[in-house]
Amino acid sequence: MHDVVTTGLLSALRHDGVVIIPHRFDESDLAEIIAYMDDKLVWPAHVVCKSKVPEFPAGSKTMLQARTDGEWSAFAPTMDTVVGAPYWLEYAISILPLAKQFFGEPTLLYSLLCFWTQPGRIPYIETHDWHHDQDDRKQLGLFMFGTDIIEDANGAHFYERGSNNRPEHPVPLFPEAVVAIKGLAGTMWLEQPSGLHCGQRPNKSRLYMWARYGVTDPPPQYVLDGLRPVPKELIGARYPIDPEIQEAIKLIVA
Repeated sequence: MHDVVTTGLLSALRHDGVVIIPHRFDESDLAEIIAYMDDKLVWPAHVVCKSKVPEFPAGSKTMLQARTDGEWSAFAPTMDTVVGAPYWLEYAISILPLAKQFFGEPTLLYSLLCFWTQPGRIPYIETHDWHHDQDDRKQLGLFMFGTDIIEDANGAHFYERGSNNRPEHPVPLFPEAVVAIKGLAGTMWLEQPSGLHCGQRPNKSRLYMWARYGVTDPPPQYVLDGLRPVPKELIGARYPIDPEIQEAIKLIVA
């Protein structure tokens, strides 16, 4: 694991609500993840349960098909697909010590998801309006761009620094505090989703991978998102042998 558990990162995360991880996810590993997922089914939403056509398998396409035909402005696979993908589970587990230190209490990794956004025929506003997440009483997200986001228009992520420490508000109170997160594929950041944030509707296909950490068993949003643990047999020898880690990931794989 890269040394991401530092006093500076934790201090910035607590103060600003968001911090860029000072290394990128390996590009070849990321390419393997995308290749693995391309023939898996996706549904038109950023979380499958929010799809208006969630029936299995009706209303679905393969990830490659959805990217190619450009019809849907957002689409996502089930958590089974993301957990089964190489490398991302292991990286999310490596963040657990930081999350535990950040929360100051036992921590659960409770979701491992991804979604694509693209211009599409109908705007997808679920993630493109300013909003606060209320997933749990304490929450932390790990996020990664799976595609190059060089300009705001490519699908930058915006966060109002410090809004994690203020009451909710529908638009930024301090526009000068808004940071636009961009970068090459593999760029990652940690964020308090309770702060005000939004995504830019992209002018090209954008892959967004995320992992969520909380302290409630299970967090309210876990139930609302219709999530359930993936059987550990799906990942075979990748299932960790450490009982403490097993407990920490029991909501996503067991």
